[in-house]
Amino acid sequence: MQRAIRSLLLVLGTVFGVTLWFIVAIGPVSAATLLTIPYISQYTGATTQNNDCGPASVAMVLDAYGKRPAGWSNRQFVEDLRRIIGVSGNTDFVHLERAIAAYGLTSERISNQIAPQPDAQMQIMRNAIAQGRPVIALVNGPSLGRGDRYGDHWVVVRGFSDDGQWVYLNDPDDQAPRWSGWIRGGTITLAYGAFRTAAYNAAPGPYGLIVGGGLRPATPAGLAITGQSASSLTLGWRPVSGADGYRVYRWDYQNGRWDFYLLATVTGNGNTSYTQANLPCGNSFNYYLVTAYNRNGESPRSGWVQGTTSACLAGQQAVIEEEGPVPPAQAEEQPPVETVEPPANPVEPPVDPVEPPANLVEPPADPVEPPATEPEPATDIRLFLPLVVR
Repeated sequence: MQRAIRSLLLVLGTVFGVTLWFIVAIGPVSAATLLTIPYISQYTGATTQNNDCGPASVAMVLDAYGKRPAGWSNRQFVEDLRRIIGVSGNTDFVHLERAIAAYGLTSERISNQIAPQPDAQMQIMRNAIAQGRPVIALVNGPSLGRGDRYGDHWVVVRGFSDDGQWVYLNDPDDQAPRWSGWIRGGTITLAYGAFRTAAYNAAPGPYGLIVGGGLRPATPAGLAITGQSASSLTLGWRPVSGADGYRVYRWDYQNGRWDFYLLATVTGNGNTSYTQANLPCGNSFNYYLVTAYNRNGESPRSGWVQGTTSACLAGQQAVIEEEGPVPPAQAEEQPPVETVEPPANPVEPPVDPVEPPANLVEPPADPVEPPATEPEPATDIRLFLPLVVR
């Protein structure tokens, strides 16, 4: 599914030495599928929460890999990572690497020695996401409109839009905006040029960490019987980001037990249907579920669906089969991984937001400008990034 949007970067001029940039979304937006990474705010109530963007970012990625200890709250998870890190203030690459390794995952730095900066580093992030590998990126807070005292900040990169105009982030700082132009965190969509600039303006050094060998795809959502005849049933489901294909399972009796056994493998991310033929007419004992798979493994199973073939036609004889037990109660489906558009107005902020983290480092003296794109006819104008200071 494609919903096309182009982003237009307008330079409005220089006023008192300040260059004003506005990112304007015009027309339809190019949709993208994303890595499934649960969101965790850095504001968990821990005593270190003002400086917990690093531990919270690590916690999100570990959670996506299934590493969260059973029953732990977000606060318990983040506080355990703080314990492993061993400091109570701001965190650097060594601290995050230590926490990731303690939970059994590997990480690799995105070097700043590869030219040209920052485009080479942006491409490395894209490649990692394409392999199902989350990225924890270091960005410059002032470039997100959060003021010169804010310093650098950790965020999780979940994906890039197909047209290269948008970046999808889990930003752990979801406190209410403190002034106009403050880009609020959370699960957000950011113009590519804004993200590129914020990454470049962070402290000189690596651009981020690529974590683990890659995530398994999410569970397919929307499984349903989409067609039937007297001798066949057709299943359909929604596509899953990062899936190489799907496996269809049927409830059956094999090896002395009832269970869902593999019926068919459907290759290709966009191939989201399967038809089972040669079924008896007028038969209702047909139960199916589906999973997604990629190079990193297989997703959890979806909930099952039941289908009934059409009534027997004249001259057809119903086949009486011995039926077994109904499958166990349904497992809940995971939320679908859907395409994403630039965010609408943010939800109401918390009543009493906490103070932002203390400053880490000053940005470089001469940041690069975001890349311009070719303008297209305006149909629907919405402002996303109010200000970049050069």
